[in-house]
Amino acid sequence: MLRISAPIIRKRSSTARWAPPGSLITIFGTNLATDTISVPDTEPALPTKLGGVQVYIDGVRIPLKSVSPTEITGQVPFEVFDASSVSAYIRIERADGSVSVSTAQAFPVPGQNPGIFAQPGDDPRPIVAVHGSNYAMGLVSVDGAPAAGDTATVMIEDRSYSYTVQANDSLAAIRDGLIATINASEPKVVASAAPQFTRIRLRARVPGPDGNGIAIATSISANAAVVLTATNPMLCCANVENSLITEDNPAVPGETIKLYATGLGLVNPVEAQNVAITGQVYNGPEINTANSTVSAFIGGRSGNVISAGLKVGSIGIYEVVIELNQGLTTNPKTLLTISQDIYTSNAVTIPIQSPTVPIQ
Repeated sequence: MLRISAPIIRKRSSTARWAPPGSLITIFGTNLATDTISVPDTEPALPTKLGGVQVYIDGVRIPLKSVSPTEITGQVPFEVFDASSVSAYIRIERADGSVSVSTAQAFPVPGQNPGIFAQPGDDPRPIVAVHGSNYAMGLVSVDGAPAAGDTATVMIEDRSYSYTVQANDSLAAIRDGLIATINASEPKVVASAAPQFTRIRLRARVPGPDGNGIAIATSISANAAVVLTATNPMLCCANVENSLITEDNPAVPGETIKLYATGLGLVNPVEAQNVAITGQVYNGPEINTANSTVSAFIGGRSGNVISAGLKVGSIGIYEVVIELNQGLTTNPKTLLTISQDIYTSNAVTIPIQSPTVPIQ
């Protein structure tokens, strides 16, 4: 039997058989290989033959991450992005010299179908996620339909930074104008552009808890059509960047976290898309964004997705950076999903601890 599930970390259900270009997939069956072999994460490229096993998608051998008698993990080629469906089969060379070929199986290839990496076990499984920054962070969203003469202001403690909208300014131009104004003289905070949406990331200049609690707010001039929104009232939640989120080291409301996924499809800019090569480690550019916007839903509330793109140094893996909603409450098994278009990932759990209510 040949059964394809994609991405590999999705719940094994019928909806998991949609395999976007570039995604990691697992093929389940019996007698799929003689031995259990896995390619180390340190390898810069994946082989197209592993332990005598080859997998063909539309006649092309795909890169393989691991093989075993019951499972084969590989990557769907980015090159099938313009196909609505593909056909896959397995060719196995046995130790005795015999060759087995499976029956071909067709499966759809949507542009995206996200799945989140999680720990082993029964669904919903604990997420594989890390704390996002050594620094306290904040976020300001720039929206609306601005007109020339509108004034947008970001306040950091008692210091105000304003930008007056010029004719034909885009939201990105307003964002960038505010960033330049803040960085010109702000003593405690550094501003930068978030890769997804027109948002300003604010980061304390000093690492650690000393940056927590720096107040941020926004205002606009009378009758202005530009809209500024600070997602939290202060910079928040410095931790040890890239340390694993666990019940002993939980995430907190308002914190920035990183999770890992596959199946997010093609990315922009074109420079990133051009160097996203099937079966090879992605080496940058670091700032890249999935073509289809990613949203997040955590504990019944929306999370602010800051970025979602291919992770440098990995194959078929995307890093999704999310600012958690300030209104989340303590729950060691808070449910989390991400979505693109009509496609929603597997549900995973993440430990959240409110500063006032410890995890029991």
